[in-house]
Amino acid sequence: MKLVALLAFLFIVIHSGFAQTGPGGIQQTNGLSDLVLWLDANTIDQSNGTNVSSWNDLSGYSNTATAPGNDPAFTTDVINGFPAVRFDEDNDEYLRIDDDTSLKPNTISVFVVGSYTNNTSQYSPFLIKTDNYDDWSRGYGIARQNNNEEVLGFVTDWNSNFVSSDLDRDTPTIMSLVYDKNDVRTYYDESSQGSDNYTTNINHTTNFLYLGISPDGSSGLGTGVRNPLDGDIYEAIILDRNVTAAERIIIHNYLAAKYGLTLGANNVYNEDENGDFDFDVAGIGIESDGSQTDSQGTGWVRINSASGMTSN
Repeated sequence: MKLVALLAFLFIVIHSGFAQTGPGGIQQTNGLSDLVLWLDANTIDQSNGTNVSSWNDLSGYSNTATAPGNDPAFTTDVINGFPAVRFDEDNDEYLRIDDDTSLKPNTISVFVVGSYTNNTSQYSPFLIKTDNYDDWSRGYGIARQNNNEEVLGFVTDWNSNFVSSDLDRDTPTIMSLVYDKNDVRTYYDESSQGSDNYTTNINHTTNFLYLGISPDGSSGLGTGVRNPLDGDIYEAIILDRNVTAAERIIIHNYLAAKYGLTLGANNVYNEDENGDFDFDVAGIGIESDGSQTDSQGTGWVRINSASGMTSN
């Protein structure tokens, strides 16, 4: 796939209508699009080491993450000059987002840039929306498996509709989960980790969406702390549908360029050649299952109404 990077100093496109200004230029940030959550640690305006009590959502849906108990820490210049929200398992630190219709779709795409340390508890989630630790039988999540170096992505039932694969500790990684009512699929840095067949709507919970812990509770909705994360989250993105291959590749290239990570597949943006523009990559492209023809980064440049593209 050929990706067109939108470089803010080359040209300006002035056009009426609404540009796609989400991550990688995918979807709008107006609270009406399929982009329902976008947390970026670089938007937190705090000093190094201070507590993060609130992490604002850029999607326009106001799905802000807040800390009802022990706050994680804002840590500057962690990777490629960008900060992280750092969770310490010794302090049971976590954030949560109120239940909302936008966070309960039938199909879904989740992207998390993060890493975990050796101290992370088994089954500790980066991001999860489920009832309680004792029964992850609703919702969805990306969490550490019981193995020391495995992470799983699941929908509805973690023990049935999931993909689990090795992931090294202390290694910042783009972890993604895509569910299209055919298969649950996961990716690390755009490299496929496998799929699991599942063809039913996601069975959702009315509980919070959590970052950094699993909700604790023996029955009903868990609101306590269980299995805290020890590690970092840099960015988290949710779309309330399954992304196309073109959209997935563009989002992965946007995140990889920004955080200086190397994709294991479909690395179509040349970071070495375009090094001055890595932090706000957006793109257009087409694959066999759909296209992305209108994108704009957070700068000025927009490309839209693209035509004549071919798959790959």
